[in-house]
Amino acid sequence: MSILPYNGYVATEFDLNLLSFYRIQGQELPGLPGLLAVSPPRRAARGRQDDHLVIYLNLSGNMPFSSGEYSQITSQMAERFYQNPGSLTSALRATAETLNQVLLDRNMRSTGHGEYILARLVLGVLRGSQFIFVQSGPTHVFHLSGEKTGHIHDAQISGRGLGFGQTTPLYFSQVELSAGELLILSAALPPGWEDSLQKERGAASPESLRRKLATLTREDLNAVLIQVQAGSGKMNMLTSFKPAAEMALQSADQASPTKPLPELEPAPAPAGRPAAETPPASPPQATPSIPPRSEVIRASRFVRPIGSTRPQSAPVDGEAAPPPSQAGIRSRRFFAPREVANIPEISRPADNECSASHRRKIIFRGLARALQSGRGFSQSISNGIRKFLPRLLPDQPDGESPGISSSSMAFIAIAVPLLIVTIASMVYMRSGRAIQYDEHYTMAVSAAVGAISQDDKSVEYAAWERTISYLDQAEYYQVTQKSQALRQIAQTELDNLDAITRLEFRPAIVGGLDKTIRITDMAATEADLYLLDGPRGEVLRAFRTNQVTTNAPRYEIDPSFKCAPGTYGDQSVGPLVDLLALSNSNLYNNATLLAVDAKGMLLYCAKGLEPRAVPLPAPELGWKSLSAFTLDAESNTLYLLDPAGGAVWSYFWVKNKFEAPSMFFGEQVPQGMNSAIDLAARGSDLYLLFEDGHVTACIGGLRCVDPTPFEDIRPAYLSGAKVSDAVFTQMFFSGPSDPSLYMLASKTQAVYRFSARPDTLNLQGQFQPKVDQLKEQFTSPVTAMAVSPNHYIFLSMDNQVYYATDVP
Repeated sequence: MSILPYNGYVATEFDLNLLSFYRIQGQELPGLPGLLAVSPPRRAARGRQDDHLVIYLNLSGNMPFSSGEYSQITSQMAERFYQNPGSLTSALRATAETLNQVLLDRNMRSTGHGEYILARLVLGVLRGSQFIFVQSGPTHVFHLSGEKTGHIHDAQISGRGLGFGQTTPLYFSQVELSAGELLILSAALPPGWEDSLQKERGAASPESLRRKLATLTREDLNAVLIQVQAGSGKMNMLTSFKPAAEMALQSADQASPTKPLPELEPAPAPAGRPAAETPPASPPQATPSIPPRSEVIRASRFVRPIGSTRPQSAPVDGEAAPPPSQAGIRSRRFFAPREVANIPEISRPADNECSASHRRKIIFRGLARALQSGRGFSQSISNGIRKFLPRLLPDQPDGESPGISSSSMAFIAIAVPLLIVTIASMVYMRSGRAIQYDEHYTMAVSAAVGAISQDDKSVEYAAWERTISYLDQAEYYQVTQKSQALRQIAQTELDNLDAITRLEFRPAIVGGLDKTIRITDMAATEADLYLLDGPRGEVLRAFRTNQVTTNAPRYEIDPSFKCAPGTYGDQSVGPLVDLLALSNSNLYNNATLLAVDAKGMLLYCAKGLEPRAVPLPAPELGWKSLSAFTLDAESNTLYLLDPAGGAVWSYFWVKNKFEAPSMFFGEQVPQGMNSAIDLAARGSDLYLLFEDGHVTACIGGLRCVDPTPFEDIRPAYLSGAKVSDAVFTQMFFSGPSDPSLYMLASKTQAVYRFSARPDTLNLQGQFQPKVDQLKEQFTSPVTAMAVSPNHYIFLSMDNQVYYATDVP
């Protein structure tokens, strides 16, 4: 994403009116917890003066979390954002990372009880006419401009949310706003919303759109509708929308909800009493000139900063008490949808649970004392040497200086403290790191014990993830056989819950591929591997050799094989766009490979033979641009995908040729055909894959299920129109002996296997490289996959092809 640099003052051109969808068990509730609209305070950090912030936070899990705690944590996030100078992306990232660390710490403390809290987050900033936002977790943002609807959602980049581990998955985006446009923020998309929003055209009334969306489903709702109107940066939290003229009149007659408030300094907290317990000032009483509470958002008071939620205790002996000015937190010009006085404090662990922190404090205090003693010792040594060495030397005549020079004395004064520091560092490296390792390893063991005792698979999954997170921290200090063994157990359990089979992949091509080659598709037989070089539009053949490495075969490029663009006879072939291996070469002119260009020219290729070009009969209106094809071996039916033309054409093999085409679809044509990227056929059933990862199944050529739902068996994921942790880029049926549908998730280097049913695709499992290979070898997206009849899986990446054998 490209975000424009900040070059000083940026005039905000719009006001944002926010209206929430909040339904629980059929009851519509006002005031969505976790929603906060914020105007910049008077003393914002450099670069934040013109940033108007929207926070949309959704928490889930099995640990209680009150609406007061929602208000506390969102207010603290806003303060952290406006205290962070520099670029906008760094401020948004720092705010999200701080929230992630707070949730992770809280989850780790509750590991033994099997409790956890996870978060999905949308942080948005209105700057000028731009709305820049970041998503964490599979959230959805819709931008309704009147002419079209933009849907911003990428579950692979934004991840599963916050609170899972040390990493903070973030997906940055931005949209250009105009008056009258609408934004929809949703943590989990309710049924029917996506189709309805994609069909919205024209200037939609916000109130009518809200009623329409609310009536589409009876399920729980948690979402935000934002109306953009001309203004100067006001953030209005509403319970119903009013016409723009009425809103403008109201803004002129009434106090602005984002009017700057005076900077107030709360009285210092009494000694021994936590600063956050200082009673907040009473909110101002409503006057006739102030709008009802339902129309504007109320001012809130900040509590102590996020990440410092432990109450302030009495001063420790020998330590100075903090000055009174640090005991309280200044009130800021932030606005929340509810009153947040007397916010309950997020609970912290008991003193015995903080023993690790206490031990670290003892270690560092000990090191400080050692350094102080070292300085005193070095001074004593220096003074002793100064007095003792002259006695060892012959008497010096009067007026002559002693034998030891001032430079030697200076060297001794510097060298001795350095020696002490070196010794202290060695002690810490040997003892301190071991203590840190023991602490984190013990917490990992506790998390693993909590996972084993769980019956709820979702809770068990979260506990095993925390085990891995603790082990990452422990092995930062020390790697032991115990930590590696526990990691293996935790990773195996997570893989079982995720239905992952880990395979060992080996390099397939002897010597690798030329750096200019980029593989975009592959096809495999038991002995040969065919590679489509996308930039050149030609096919390479690799054959199995007798060379054996670690009991595995290797493949070598056949330089004599020819299957490329050119002129064959009186036919001209353009760059090839797709290929498939032929199992019955006698039927198809003795060819072992069939390829096609974008204009419908077929190219039959075989080892040792000159390619044969055969044009396919074109439809009456012709093709626009063919991008993929597939062959059903049972019926010898060829299917061609023309996404630009919004069609799929079928050809039957009759008398050694493909006869005139017929359009596969009748009256029911799937939506968005121009975004279709691949297809697969089995019998009379056709499956289409689209850019966003959803699939449409057309059963028997009569009816299409659009989209076809995925049945996800994994406890941490939901079934639906898409697989939440994967965007698929390729799919195919491997052969008659294997009825499974294989789909490639390029970014996560995974091959998913589904059982195709008439109305659903049931997840059977997925194949991924071993964890160490993912970290060391598979560092880029996979560009293509193939599965051979003898159950080899091939994956192409960069300038090499990898393969794994014995696929179950």
